[in-house]
Amino acid sequence: MTRILITGASGFLGHNLGQVLCRRHEVFAGFCANPPDNGAWTPVQFDVTKAGDVSAKIEQARPDLLIHSAAISQPDECEHRPELARDVIVTGTQNVADGCRRNSVRLLHISTDLVFDGRRGWYTEEDEVHAISVYSNTKIEAEKVARDAVPSSTILRVALLFGIGSSSHQGSIVSILRSWREGRVLTFYTDQYRTPTYAPQVAEVVERLLENPDVRGVFHLGGADRVSRFEFAARLAEKAGIAMQFLRPGSMFDSQAVAPRGVDCSLVSKKIEEVIGVRPLHCREALDLMEQQGIFQ
Repeated sequence: MTRILITGASGFLGHNLGQVLCRRHEVFAGFCANPPDNGAWTPVQFDVTKAGDVSAKIEQARPDLLIHSAAISQPDECEHRPELARDVIVTGTQNVADGCRRNSVRLLHISTDLVFDGRRGWYTEEDEVHAISVYSNTKIEAEKVARDAVPSSTILRVALLFGIGSSSHQGSIVSILRSWREGRVLTFYTDQYRTPTYAPQVAEVVERLLENPDVRGVFHLGGADRVSRFEFAARLAEKAGIAMQFLRPGSMFDSQAVAPRGVDCSLVSKKIEEVIGVRPLHCREALDLMEQQGIFQ
């Protein structure tokens, strides 16, 4: 049985990873303040910004693979608190990568489609990254830190994640559905494009990486569809039986967001399918899987 340590396990992605990986592996759930609500894994509390703490917990867990998903994932929060963002995202990655190197642990570092500026879309792994916010700048730095410290690491850039979260991090789908069922009209951008990623597919990538120990480098995992925020919401509403009157089209340029966002950060995910055999799902396929879990009841 493979031993896997996940940083940021109480977050949305960490929860989705744990839900799947616990079925076949021994999973250690790394968290800083909020313990993850999953009894099938072993909670491990540590602060990624403290090198000694990170090293001690890696030595304690003795993982075969460490999935580094801990971060401040809200771009606006990073703009408001740039020093904290750098401490958690860059220094935290340095501490985790150093711990992996010293203990000969395989590293999977989670990054983001927002390392691109969004000026043209359909980015491949070979395209040049360009920061336009504190968040994107720190994530770009963190990728370099991971590569330099652990040359054998795998860096996985994921797009806009969706799925079913935990009680503490329910995710955007649950929040949107709740608002609609309470009769609220929500605004969605018609001019911002992403390739939404079904969060459990990240666990599928992990499984394939475990089967292929020599795989390393940068990979993209976006969904199969390039859609605007409004288009995605429309597909969600259709699946949930919500009338279109509860969706209001809007522009990202009218947003009150603090952090700059790219217009089109869509990812090309051909490499990950060719190298390790993970086929990115279309939005409707992923929503069908969520329906089977009863989220639309």
